[in-house]
Amino acid sequence: GHSHKGRSSGDDGYYHRASLIQNVSAVTGALMMFDRDVFEILDGFDTSLATACNDVDFCLRAREAGYLNVYTPNAQAYHLESATRGYEDTPEKLSRFQTEVTHFQQRHELLLSKGDPYYNINLSLDSEQFEIAPSLKHLFDNNK
Repeated sequence: GHSHKGRSSGDDGYYHRASLIQNVSAVTGALMMFDRDVFEILDGFDTSLATACNDVDFCLRAREAGYLNVYTPNAQAYHLESATRGYEDTPEKLSRFQTEVTHFQQRHELLLSKGDPYYNINLSLDSEQFEIAPSLKHLFDNNK
């Protein structure tokens, strides 16, 4: 997902992460910048990932090649999710999306199994708002 999705531009987010320059595993293709030489060294975006995961795939390959992916709060833009390519809302698009996700997961299986080195393992992978992982929520339940 996209961390801090839906937050206002003045919201610093979880532990001020939205306002700090920091290394991350990947950034969104909607607003990424890299050296042309790096793009060519890594053979650009994987064309078999036409709509899904191509940005994350590129970032993970860059990281594997020894480059850093850096988030900066100093670059700002409005991103209208899927405004140009549309949503996965037809059987054909859903099938293509699932094929691409499977390809991505197979390519990065080892890396994905190790977890994200820039993300707290105690936080949910299903939330974009840095929430406690469901398996740990019972530890914070005040009703017990």
